[in-house]
Amino acid sequence: MSLTLTCECGARFEVDEVWAGKEVPCPDCGAKTRAPSLETQLASVERPSWLALFALTCVVIGAFTLVGTLVGSLMAAAALLRRLPGAGISWLALLGGLGLSGLTWALFAYPERLPLGAWVRYQLLTAQVETRGPLHLRSSDQMVQITRPKKNWGQARNNRLADPTVGDLQGESDLLLVHLSDRAYVDLRRIDGRGDQQLSSLSDLLLSELSGAGVQRPIDDFDDRPGRRRSAPLASAEQLRTAPLEREEDREGREWLYEVRRGSKQWRFLIRAYRQVGERQVTRPVYLLRAYAPAGRFAEREKELRAILDSFQFVPPERK
Repeated sequence: MSLTLTCECGARFEVDEVWAGKEVPCPDCGAKTRAPSLETQLASVERPSWLALFALTCVVIGAFTLVGTLVGSLMAAAALLRRLPGAGISWLALLGGLGLSGLTWALFAYPERLPLGAWVRYQLLTAQVETRGPLHLRSSDQMVQITRPKKNWGQARNNRLADPTVGDLQGESDLLLVHLSDRAYVDLRRIDGRGDQQLSSLSDLLLSELSGAGVQRPIDDFDDRPGRRRSAPLASAEQLRTAPLEREEDREGREWLYEVRRGSKQWRFLIRAYRQVGERQVTRPVYLLRAYAPAGRFAEREKELRAILDSFQFVPPERK
């Protein structure tokens, strides 16, 4: 540690701490100047304000959360405006917070262009997904089950996930399987009141849901980019094909494939509806199983997604 001294002649110079409390000759005029004691020197060191320290803490702990980095930046700006001690820490928090906020926004807005996008999304959502549970998962009524692949797939806690693009479609899910790094999903839900109708009658319901009917907010909050036409539809869907599934001993089904635009992203939805074979009654439930992912990822994961759909089965009464 060095001590800074100022002579009466105006000269400024530094000496080693061993001179603390002693008289030191000025290198310019030779006059003696007493060096301050170590206690005095330490007491004169400016301590940063709590606001500056708290701002930096928010930025570090809240990195890649937008909320934490923006709050930290605002507190750092307040500390600088009030000229509180610790300006260096405040500037670090302000610039770091703004930089991390911009990077987080870019990672979500342009996930295909920035390879870190999938990693950041995984870090934000991983706490909402359980990967250590059973592989065979049953619906809440214990009537049906599906099997999740062990590798990289998990079940969303409470069967909800805060995905800004498709989260509004998952509100009624009875089961929700997730592959976070590829942003692929499989959800299951029960539909009542249609047991006496043809499964093909579900087409209107599916198209209405996928088209975002009744949704008033932007589908993807991270994609409101400058220059984008605000009159553009929030969502749109096109049915590519539909066909009945091969009838089995205990069930009948139908399959649909949709091309869906959600915000700025193109998605593929492979949907199946199943119900037990028997007399048509209104009370007979229909189970809707949907597998979906961004269009490019869907092509890569289609075999795996179909395997999950193929695992659907009604639980025999003796096993319930």
